[in-house]
Amino acid sequence: MKKKNSTAYPIIIEWSEEDACFVAHTPAIKYCTAHGDTYEVAAREMQSAIAGWLEIARERGTPIPVPGPAIAELQGAAGLLNLNEVARRIGVPPQTLYAKVRRGSELRPKEAMAIARALNEAGLHLVAKAS
Repeated sequence: MKKKNSTAYPIIIEWSEEDACFVAHTPAIKYCTAHGDTYEVAAREMQSAIAGWLEIARERGTPIPVPGPAIAELQGAAGLLNLNEVARRIGVPPQTLYAKVRRGSELRPKEAMAIARALNEAGLHLVAKAS
């Protein structure tokens, strides 16, 4: 099994008025968060938190989440992305990708990783919209 790298996970960093600091999290790993007085510190601390989470998960045999986008992120960006090109790059028929986006069907881990890789090659990352 290929080891997942902590830098593969998208990180969301937001200022918290309540905590008076930057708070970071990754949508792929529930409850894995970090904070810092600056954006950079929060990002660095989050990378460390993800690396620690992954290490413990491996030790315990906990399933490691796929760092690629979830269907919700893909749905949100569908109007901005050329889904035909995304489908071509990941090796699936465009109709399959369109149907998954339209229905909100979950992406298989291989599909999510392939989409993340294709977007990364184009310099793009999809993240969940802050609620």
